[in-house]
Amino acid sequence: MSCAGGVERRARGAAAQVALDAGGQLLGVVGDLRPYLCGFFDTTAGLKAEPASYANIALSLGTDAPADILFATDSLPEAQAAAAAGWRAVLVERPGNKELPEGHGFRVISSMQELL
Repeated sequence: MSCAGGVERRARGAAAQVALDAGGQLLGVVGDLRPYLCGFFDTTAGLKAEPASYANIALSLGTDAPADILFATDSLPEAQAAAAAGWRAVLVERPGNKELPEGHGFRVISSMQELL
C-alpha cells in the first residue's frame, strides 16, 4: 500500500499507512488530520456496519490482502463488518460506550498506544 502525502508510521517494525473512517467528522473533532492520513473515508464508502463498505475501502487503499488492514473502532457492529470483509479488527474501549457482550471475539484496547 502506498501513501501519497500522508505520514508513514512504524508499528512493530513494519511500515504502516494511516487512514480514517470518520463518518463525516474529519474536521473539527480533534483538528484537521488530513496531513497525517493516507486516506479518509466517510459514508460514501457505504454504511459502517456492512462488510461491503470495508471491501470498498480496501480497494481504495490498494491492498492485495484485506488481512493487512488493522481496523480500530469503538463499535461492535463495525468491528464485525470489518472482520467479515477480512480485516483484522480491535475494539477501543472508551468512557461512556455501551458495555460489550461476553464472547464477542475481538481484542479490546483502551489506548491506540497499545497498537504500537
